Amino acid sequence: MINKKKLYSIALVSTALVFMLVSITDAAPYAYITNYGDNEVAVIDTATKLVVATVSGLHGPWGIVVIPSGKNVYVTNLASNNVSVINTNTNTVTAQVPVGNWPYGVAVTPDGTKVYVTNQYDAMGNISVINTTNNAVTNIPTNVLGVDSMLFGIAVTSNGKQVYAANYGGINSSVIDTATNTVATTAPVGNNSVVFGQFVGKTAPAILWNNPANIVYDTPLSRTQLSANASDPISGASLHGAIIYTPPLGTVLTAGMHTLQVDFIPDDAVNYTTASANVIINVVLTPTQKIHQMISVIQDLVTSDELNNRSGIELISVLQNANEYLSHGYTDLAIVNLKNFIHQTEIDISYGMLSPKNGTILIDRAKDVISPALTITKSAAPITYNAAGQPITYTYTVTNSGNVNLSDITVKDTTLNQRISISNGSLVPGQSTMGTYTYMTSQTDVENDYVVNTATSSGIFNNNTVSNTTTATVNAVQSPALLITKTASVSPINGDTQGTYSAPGQFITYTYKVQNTGNVYLSNIWIIDDHITSSITMSSSNLAPGQSTIGNATYSTTQLDIDNGSVVNTATSSCIFNNNTVSNTTTATVNAVQSPALAIRQLATTNNPTDPTTYNAIGQTITYTYTVTNSGNVNITAPINVIDNKIATSPITIQSNGNLSPGNCISGTSTYIIAQSDLKTGYMTNQAFATGSFNQVTKNSINTATRTVNAQ
Repeated sequence: MINKKKLYSIALVSTALVFMLVSITDAAPYAYITNYGDNEVAVIDTATKLVVATVSGLHGPWGIVVIPSGKNVYVTNLASNNVSVINTNTNTVTAQVPVGNWPYGVAVTPDGTKVYVTNQYDAMGNISVINTTNNAVTNIPTNVLGVDSMLFGIAVTSNGKQVYAANYGGINSSVIDTATNTVATTAPVGNNSVVFGQFVGKTAPAILWNNPANIVYDTPLSRTQLSANASDPISGASLHGAIIYTPPLGTVLTAGMHTLQVDFIPDDAVNYTTASANVIINVVLTPTQKIHQMISVIQDLVTSDELNNRSGIELISVLQNANEYLSHGYTDLAIVNLKNFIHQTEIDISYGMLSPKNGTILIDRAKDVISPALTITKSAAPITYNAAGQPITYTYTVTNSGNVNLSDITVKDTTLNQRISISNGSLVPGQSTMGTYTYMTSQTDVENDYVVNTATSSGIFNNNTVSNTTTATVNAVQSPALLITKTASVSPINGDTQGTYSAPGQFITYTYKVQNTGNVYLSNIWIIDDHITSSITMSSSNLAPGQSTIGNATYSTTQLDIDNGSVVNTATSSCIFNNNTVSNTTTATVNAVQSPALAIRQLATTNNPTDPTTYNAIGQTITYTYTVTNSGNVNITAPINVIDNKIATSPITIQSNGNLSPGNCISGTSTYIIAQSDLKTGYMTNQAFATGSFNQVTKNSINTATRTVNAQ
């Protein structure tokens, strides 16, 4: 028995050696290596560099992992679609666990309770999860969240909460929540990712902090803007710790775009790292603040003699009038004065009283004094669906992102053709309102693979409409699946037991039932049966979820079927969905009634010159001719022998090789020499029976042939 106080897991592919440390306790290192070409696992004493054991019974072994206790090794078999469990005490395979198609990578959780296996060519991109207590298997489909999977490597995080699976077929890896065994999210990694190493270190907390709404200049930062939360990235559980903002609470920012940063220092420093996040905030000026800013610019231009005093006073006067109207709520009159300001500025530029550069700056700012704007965001819960009749709740958030009040706020979801009820119909700058609507999915939505809808928010400023549009996409989890079942009926002859056959040419009628057990419509379904050469016609080749179709086919038995003892045939129903093959297989067995039997008859002639049916002298001979017939319904295997109680050289072989088929016969002879005792008794009687074999068991003829020859 190997001392497994220290175990390593190694995969050997061609000449490339991939080494992965699995568990360490004390000493005595042993390495387990998959030898793909030899269909075995080699066990190496790493101290002596010698192979101390080999484990056979594997089929294309590839990925390998040792559970933390060191008791078992799990090996993926590419060629047999299963995982072998090796007992490290005996270095023998103790179980073969069926998984998905072409199992490749394998990883184990730190507590050793679950083994995760990637299946490269599963239509749904399944990851198989093996319960190491009883080797029960569950599957996690990864073809969700927009991932088209072709899974290769896999690894478990050090805290055992997440599993990352490399996806060669796309640019994202799948992230599995081990608590629920579902795909929690995806992680962008680039094209054609293949393998993972091991995770080292702690878990990085997730920081939830959305970009805050615009704030007005002179507004200090508050908890409304500084609202970050830290959580576990998979479970979503809130984490406690110190949250430090830069700039801090109460800071008054200048007008314009600013980056806010948060640093999180977790209380649980054993399992979590520190984390940081950034958001963007826009500090906007009110119309009055913008006018005051423009007046300051004009005053600076007059002071620097870039604008004469008279023109400066005229421009400032127009701006002050606009500001006065704004302060009393006469927005339309304020806009008129701003237009007058723009016109006067253009005149000053044309007469050379103001440079084009400075004039353009003043004109752009005048146009920006009053900036009505709306933003709308939309979120959906849940983010996936897999059946008709599932509710999706959309939440619409509308924010006044401009610098003037907006009224008559409405939200319409144009795709759903619904006007959304919102909590507030008027918004001041920076204020938000929300509304929700629940949509019930249809079968068409499942077939389409996603629901994409567009919502538009609108508001009124100065009798003009201000609007903004957003789009949300919710993906379907499509699960195409077929189930085929098959029954067989036999045309009876010779009093056969129901459902059996006993002769060539009997008809077996197969009835196939194919059901769409998935959640999407499947079309152009076909059936292939390995015993049926013609196409199998079904009542329908297109099935909605839950629907079934029936097909029939007839097979004629052969002599080989009787000899084999049964007809075991396999039928597969298949179709193509989204360029992937969906299939299911069933097997039916019809047993033969096998009746091996031989019959024998014999003739006797003598060389008596006066009567060839008698004898009259010592030394005369009796020639026996035996005819052995296969009277059963299966081939009898040679040698076919005759045992004759009067022939000293018995057994007499009349067929040395091959088979004697049903209904056929074979003949042979033997010779007996008359003795004095035969003359004395006045007759000679012999007994003969035949032998052959069926399924390596000797079969004697059903009768014994007796012949008496009299003395003359």
